[in-house]
This record gives sequence, C-alpha cells and structure tokens, in this order.
Amino acid sequence: MLNELLLIIVFLTGGAFIIYVYEAYRNTRARSLLLLSFGFFLMLIGANLDAVFAILRETALTPISFLIEIVGILVILYAALKV
Repeated sequence: MLNELLLIIVFLTGGAFIIYVYEAYRNTRARSLLLLSFGFFLMLIGANLDAVFAILRETALTPISFLIEIVGILVILYAALKV
C-alpha cells in the first residue's frame, strides 16, 4: 500500500513539474522548453514504469522502462544542445 501511495505522489509531483515547464513554453514559445517537458514526461513514465510492473507482477517487462528512460534522456540532451 505504501508503494502505491508513493508512486501516486511521484506521478503527481512530476506531472506538476512537467506542466510548469510546458506553461513556460506556452509563454515563451521556446521549442527547447517543449522538448524539455516531453523529455521529462518520458523520464517520469520510464523511471516509474518498473514500479508499476512490480505492482502488476510483470517483471519481464522492466527493460521497457529503461528504454523509455533512455529516450527521455536523449530528448532532454537534444533540448539542452539546441539552446
């Protein structure tokens, strides 16, 4: 029960952070902020997908979470290098 509660808190706080970055994009129209928010979204999903798989008892799918994290890191890196 504690793991599920903490997972919900992580998704909510991470989602709030992504929304703030997206709002900054809407105010400035800086494409790098849009990419940054997408990269953070992928990181949030990828980093916590293994916890979701553990709750569902599907540990064979854990490598998918690492692949999503790698893509998120690459998107964030691309956004940082485009500045």
